[in-house]
Amino acid sequence: ASDANAKILMACLELSSIHLDNDPNQDNIIAYSVFGDACGAAVLTGATDPNQAVAFLGNNRTHLDHDGRDLVTWDLKSTGYSISLSEELTPFIKERVADFVSPLVSTLTGGSEDPGNVPSWVVHPGGPSILRTIQIQLGLKETALESAWEVLRDGGNLSSAAILFVLQRERFRREIGDEGILLGLGPGLTFESAAFSLGERAFDQL
Repeated sequence: ASDANAKILMACLELSSIHLDNDPNQDNIIAYSVFGDACGAAVLTGATDPNQAVAFLGNNRTHLDHDGRDLVTWDLKSTGYSISLSEELTPFIKERVADFVSPLVSTLTGGSEDPGNVPSWVVHPGGPSILRTIQIQLGLKETALESAWEVLRDGGNLSSAAILFVLQRERFRREIGDEGILLGLGPGLTFESAAFSLGERAFDQL
């Protein structure tokens, strides 16, 4: 933001499997069924040439909701990180996600409050119940979150790297110039979102 000529490499490496805990409690069973290992990276620049960009980022929102601080927690133990997932997480998201994204929806749609008018949704695949809740609460068609469902099916919840994998899939589903919203959730409970438009460049694959 302070240097239009800067080129910043953002790397997201997630190795959830190294925290494998043999304690067969419910949280562990859910976590090791959902979370996966992955690495993704992106170069962030101030470039304005569509040929040089996969996507252009626009307005963004972040909200740390302290009422949800105990819904997703990571505790450091001698065996690694131990996750705790509350049964109240999905109802909490259900109650608040629509109001959170509403300002970005209005900006992208010229004042409309209908999320269904946003061409593209790149949503962090936290889990099946979370994706279903977001789809229902935002009134989206079943196909709107197809890229997120694919990533969840093929690799699981890839934590910080997940949004890059979803954006990669969505890039090939949409047209150049299509606008959309990135949406992620995390411990805290944190809501993150940003508007974007798609550039002409495709993702590089190894």
